[in-house]
Amino acid sequence: MRDFEVWKSYIDALDILTNQYSEPFDIKILETKNDSSVVCRYIDTNQKDKIFGGLLKLFPSLKKENVNYQDNHLLYPSSEAINNSEIEDLKSFADSNHFEFSSKPAFSGTFKYNKTPLIDFLKEHVVKDEAQPQEKSLIHHIRRVYPSSTYKEKNNGKIVVLDETYLQSKTLEVWGENYSVKYLLSVKGISTPIQISLDFDKVIDITHSKIRNKINVRLHEKISEAEIGEIRTKLIEILNDEIGRVPEISLNIVFTQTNFSSQPRTKKVPVKQKLGKTQFLTLDELENIDSVLESNQDVFRDENLGAISKIDVSESFINKQFDIAVKYLKEHIGLDPYKVEGFFKQIHLKDVFLKKEVFEAFQENTFYSNSFHLVSYTITPYEFDKFEQIRKQRKIYYKSEDRPNLEGVILPNPDNNIFIQTFSASISLSDLQFEIFFFLNTLKRYFGKEHIQIVHEHIFRIDKQRFFEHIKEVIPYEEFQISSDAETISFDFKTKEELDEKLQKLDTYDSLIYLGFRDNHKYKVTFTNITPLIQVKEKLDKLNFTKTILNESVNQLKVYGLMSDISLLPIVRANIENAAGNFTQDSIQLNWDTFDKGLIKYYFQFDEESYKEEVYKKLNNLRGEPLTLVDSKDALGVLKSISYPNLTILAEEKSLLEEGSYLTVKSALKGEKDKVKRLRDAVEKIYSDSGNSICNKNLKQALIDSSSLESFIDGDITRTKEYQELYQKVNGDLLSPYVNERQKEAIVKCLLSDDLFIVQGPPGTGKSTAIAELIWQHLAHDESDTGYRILVTSETNLAVDNALDKLRSKSHLLMKPIRFGSEEKLDDEGRRFSLEAINYWKNDEWEADSSLILDDWVDIVNKRCTNQSNDTFITLWKEHLEEKGKDLRDNFYSSYVKNCNVIGATCSSIGKINSEGKFTRFFQDYSNVFYPKDFERFKSSPSRSSATNLKNKEIEFDLAIQDEASKASPPELALPFTFGKKAVIIGDHRQLPPMVDTNEFIESLVYLKNKSKDDKQVKKIAELIRFIKQHRESFEHSHFEKLFTNIDTNLKSTFDTQYRMHPAINETIKQFYKGDFENGKDLECGLPLDSVDDPNLNNPMSRYHGITKKKDTHVMWFDVQTPEVKKGTSRINPGEVKAIEWIINTITSNENYSTFITHWKENEKDQKELGVITFYGAQAGLIKKNVPEGIDVRVSPVDRFQGMERNIVIVSLVRSNNIAESENEIADFEMYPKNGYAQNESLGFAESPNRLNVALSRAKRLLIVVGNSNHFSKKEIYKNVFETIKNHPQGEVWGFDGQKPIKI
Repeated sequence: MRDFEVWKSYIDALDILTNQYSEPFDIKILETKNDSSVVCRYIDTNQKDKIFGGLLKLFPSLKKENVNYQDNHLLYPSSEAINNSEIEDLKSFADSNHFEFSSKPAFSGTFKYNKTPLIDFLKEHVVKDEAQPQEKSLIHHIRRVYPSSTYKEKNNGKIVVLDETYLQSKTLEVWGENYSVKYLLSVKGISTPIQISLDFDKVIDITHSKIRNKINVRLHEKISEAEIGEIRTKLIEILNDEIGRVPEISLNIVFTQTNFSSQPRTKKVPVKQKLGKTQFLTLDELENIDSVLESNQDVFRDENLGAISKIDVSESFINKQFDIAVKYLKEHIGLDPYKVEGFFKQIHLKDVFLKKEVFEAFQENTFYSNSFHLVSYTITPYEFDKFEQIRKQRKIYYKSEDRPNLEGVILPNPDNNIFIQTFSASISLSDLQFEIFFFLNTLKRYFGKEHIQIVHEHIFRIDKQRFFEHIKEVIPYEEFQISSDAETISFDFKTKEELDEKLQKLDTYDSLIYLGFRDNHKYKVTFTNITPLIQVKEKLDKLNFTKTILNESVNQLKVYGLMSDISLLPIVRANIENAAGNFTQDSIQLNWDTFDKGLIKYYFQFDEESYKEEVYKKLNNLRGEPLTLVDSKDALGVLKSISYPNLTILAEEKSLLEEGSYLTVKSALKGEKDKVKRLRDAVEKIYSDSGNSICNKNLKQALIDSSSLESFIDGDITRTKEYQELYQKVNGDLLSPYVNERQKEAIVKCLLSDDLFIVQGPPGTGKSTAIAELIWQHLAHDESDTGYRILVTSETNLAVDNALDKLRSKSHLLMKPIRFGSEEKLDDEGRRFSLEAINYWKNDEWEADSSLILDDWVDIVNKRCTNQSNDTFITLWKEHLEEKGKDLRDNFYSSYVKNCNVIGATCSSIGKINSEGKFTRFFQDYSNVFYPKDFERFKSSPSRSSATNLKNKEIEFDLAIQDEASKASPPELALPFTFGKKAVIIGDHRQLPPMVDTNEFIESLVYLKNKSKDDKQVKKIAELIRFIKQHRESFEHSHFEKLFTNIDTNLKSTFDTQYRMHPAINETIKQFYKGDFENGKDLECGLPLDSVDDPNLNNPMSRYHGITKKKDTHVMWFDVQTPEVKKGTSRINPGEVKAIEWIINTITSNENYSTFITHWKENEKDQKELGVITFYGAQAGLIKKNVPEGIDVRVSPVDRFQGMERNIVIVSLVRSNNIAESENEIADFEMYPKNGYAQNESLGFAESPNRLNVALSRAKRLLIVVGNSNHFSKKEIYKNVFETIKNHPQGEVWGFDGQKPIKI
């Protein structure tokens, strides 16, 4: 019964945490809308008052106005003593209220140098006309002026769409000459035109788009915000009357570029220079400046000068590469160019489609790797002239003539009598033939086939990117730097003689031509000035109780620190002034920030982000839950969405929700309580004495102790005849061509098992592919007439959705999965299969852009219908499929649901009865699919009889598959298998632990215990904490691991080959799997060694990135020794955040980064996005604040990253062997002689290698670890990670000094 007690206590803890989120909170009603939704604001009434009340215990004379939340300090009279006896109680209070404080008094002052020699010199001798700050582009302007607005760029920035924003006048003044501006009110989800009349002067036109299913109302650019509001309100009224609902209405401002200069056209002014250290001067100007500098003692220039010039491909290089390409075409392919065009000798091949391997070989062996297909349709001149005379009468227009209200056929613009289409080089022959066939059929309506001549050309161009790569290899990078993005060459020099020498050397490279370095060319010159503040800083840095920050641009030196006692204040002040020397003689002034006002500073910080995170976490748990008034218990409605601090409620009774009113509300949190009930039910079923409590009684004992199951043979099952015969069948009918031998073995063994099969799948080993294959093979081998039902489940939505997504096929729909659960909570992968979503689709109410599985089915049917003979019936059928009318939608929906054979749902959602004794959402969905008549009868006429009839129906699946099972708690793991006749458990006990880490669990419960005012609750939580501590090992031991270890070897399998990570990354994580594979094998990398470093990103086996200085680096460790800081129950490490900010800036400024990013398609966000993983939520929040603007980065704690992957991943370890009280604490070497901070031994969440394994195994191409190597090397397995990276030929280790890396 020990296991039972552990499982039960886990559920008890969940129950307590759930009750915490159901506490009341205050809202203010902001707006009631016509569609029954109400917008309100979460009211944060008393958090800062609570904090101030807590601070008063330690600082009894504190005034509210002296608490500075912005600058993270409070000011307290220096004559007053603090109440030291309250320190420990305040620490406990601070932990549970998201703030921290230091009881040590602080000091700070500023040394100001009153001279500005560099600025004065530049103004007098260099910069004659100072530049004003200027925005680089419209996007920079939008980011600065409208920071909270969202926008999209199209056509390389030539079109910019700004959402839900009213323009300020300065936007039109500065950018109005460069861009035409129009306001659009867009109504989405309108498939058929609606008669709309808006009698407003500022309405220009109203159009309907059939393709995009929306109405656009175009408004005059000189419209007021109030007028937009009036038109929007009127539009809502009309739509409500016409269609009985109000679809989404959005305001868009569309900027279309008209002037293609890079800067806004305002007044014509001369080019101005900035007053910065770096200036650009001609050699003659520099000579004059140098003569002035000879007599200047305060300013000097760097001896290195910078030269930069545009470069391009030389004619001789083009001719040479052309000859090579023509020779290759003739000798290896047997072709001559059809024609050659232009300075760059563009090669045309006529009516030739090269096979993939021939095409790739030509690209690889020549510089002509940039290519596309061009198809021209030449119309006989006489026919074309006839067509031109009548086409507008027949409502046929060209694309350039297209207007919003134009009705008719739109053709591409012809070039005289020739229509032209272009296609990507990657298009397949069948797709190209289809495109030609389709467009030819269009033209044949107007000209007749005999009057159309078709020519296909494959056009090859010299690839400039490859040219620049070639130049980088030829020209020594120690002397010259090449930027392929900017198409420039740059180098440093000191004298004119050295400049001439380098230019002569460049002349020897006949591959390139450079376009600069004429007599008037300007070179980069760096100036600096000597400030006496540098000497003051050097003196103060020798004191062991101060920190200094020098800001040379404003000539200020900040000095600050902490004191152990307020009585030391005069001594500290005197020591600093004495150490600085006689600074007043050097025109330096010292200002103490608060000393002269009788106030002393104490560092204090309210972690508002952490507090908001807690509030958001609470609100997010309430999403989809009903809210009620606390006083009257009246139902208000359902919390629909959260955009903190705003909330949207779908109101049941609007009379209770008057605009401007304040309400106290709460939720019973029924969904979470239902989850707790289902988990309790599962545990009771497993431990029940009844043999019929679950579908397969053999699983009752097996889910507790898997050794109770035996295979049908004692020996190796793979040697049996049954295995060999079944293997041949499976191998001949695979769903995917990418299933490896180890996966095939697991699938065959699983098919031969009766009750339970377990798979260990390390990261990247193809678990989702294997799940899809398991589903396919079980369906294929089912011989029953009743239909085979499969459940795919996991603890997380992401894992379920990924598994279902692998079932999609372009050729058939034999597997028909349906996803249960609210579609609003699903990502696109899961929403595609959502029962709720496909029901919207059936009723033509699906308004999202993403397609659904039923769209796939319609497309498959459509593609199968070829119409070679122009059959009228097939033409009509294809039109019917494309229109997707009501009858078609009904038929496809009904057929799909009726034949559904795969259900996807999260583990804890599965069950029949909820905490209120009603049917669960899962059971209603299940009944809707498998018992539609009974369910419809219950829904249409609910009664005791119809409810009893439905209640007698059981949830049963022939096969239940659970992914990520190692992450599930034991009750969550067991729950789905109480409804399955056969169980397949897939997981990896070397990854995340099965439940909340006990340290985190205990800290969360302690946090709740400190906040609770209920003595019984406090006692219950204390007992639970004590139990968890006593049984820590049972909680942390993976139940999946226990089942996997004990089960018969014929009933389990381990995948041993991963295809995600570069081999260098694989080396860092394979030690986590030592001893897991047969015959002492390690985790292997299945990527071919001749492909992993291939610069061709189109190669699916390549893990090349090219964005580090050494392009073949794939693993890095940045050794950061800064202290960790406690943040409530979480941790941060500001030093690591600085290092990560530097790393991201360095990566994204690398000249190859933009090439790498733009390679991926717009919808391939996962490929473009940098991943940053940490072990603590507070650290994730701090990193997010410091991510450079405009960079796509996903920052998440490690728990939320399992199941994901990114090309480049940065891991922040956070924990350190030093710990500080606050971010502002200064090293105190008198108290802590070793490192200046209190020592720390704990690795926290990282104590478990599983978490580090997950973090490190998310990266495909580049893994960067940021952490304290000394601290983590205390654990052998982490030391091995560090040593592997350090010693690997494709690894690097760097230190970090707070500003820049230091090579180790």
